[in-house]
Amino acid sequence: MVTGADILLGGIVPGILAVVTLALVWILTKNAASSWRTAAVVSFLAGLWALDSQGVGVVAAISKSVRITEAKDFLPLMMLLAVVPDSVATLGKSGALAAWLMRLALCVFLPWRMLAGSVYLPKVAPPPNFDTGAWSTGEAVVWLATWSVIRAESTEQPKLRSALAALVAFAAAVTIALSGSITTGQMMGVLTATLTGCALAAWLLKLGRGPDAAAGPLVIAFGSILVFSHFIVDVKLLYTVLLVVGFAVGAGWFFPGKKWSTPLRCAICLLAIGTAVGIAGKDFRAAQAEAASNPYSNL
Repeated sequence: MVTGADILLGGIVPGILAVVTLALVWILTKNAASSWRTAAVVSFLAGLWALDSQGVGVVAAISKSVRITEAKDFLPLMMLLAVVPDSVATLGKSGALAAWLMRLALCVFLPWRMLAGSVYLPKVAPPPNFDTGAWSTGEAVVWLATWSVIRAESTEQPKLRSALAALVAFAAAVTIALSGSITTGQMMGVLTATLTGCALAAWLLKLGRGPDAAAGPLVIAFGSILVFSHFIVDVKLLYTVLLVVGFAVGAGWFFPGKKWSTPLRCAICLLAIGTAVGIAGKDFRAAQAEAASNPYSNL
């Protein structure tokens, strides 16, 4: 059950922090990309650590990102690594090429790192040999390809893409929660608050940039939570695919300059996430009805 403290620490705090951080970095640097990236990383990590700190303290929550005990603990480190390629990309043509190679390496490495050693991707000695275990060859190819191609790179319509990105993250949070994991849904809720805060600050300051400015960290955060949700929490593959489509179309490149681009972008994005939430809600109600009709469910 989501409490008031969860809403405060995982929603209000990261949202406000995103607005303040983006505004401060913009005032100091006048660099829209740096403002977005810094605000996205700082507010998202602060929200995650704030949620985890309940009952254990802030220091213990942050230390989990160093002393890894479960797959989701890798996320803060990966968020920080995701900033590097975007920063390198500003160093001319050679920097842009190096950045793409780094992004590709990170996109392949992160899902492997999160699942390595689990039943989904068991280790086989000697390294680096491994098999895919319960992760079928098809799923492995799809997920690794998804990490490689889903990039929110477009400077067109920053306000619209910012709004759609936040809406997709919210839909993902609801879908994951309906699928049975409130805790993982809260992680996506932190991302929703982060995107909302960044979008609001960017709009007020007239930055003219959207989620493309922080594409690396945002894709890492969104994709990591979906990978974790599907393989660890058992969120259906159909839901994750629909949410990925919604994020890619809503926040990323989509035929800029065409008259039909905006309505079609919105239609595909909303249809994808609406279907995911709708089916997840239907499955949730069916599960609740089955549990209510089972006389032994409460024993």
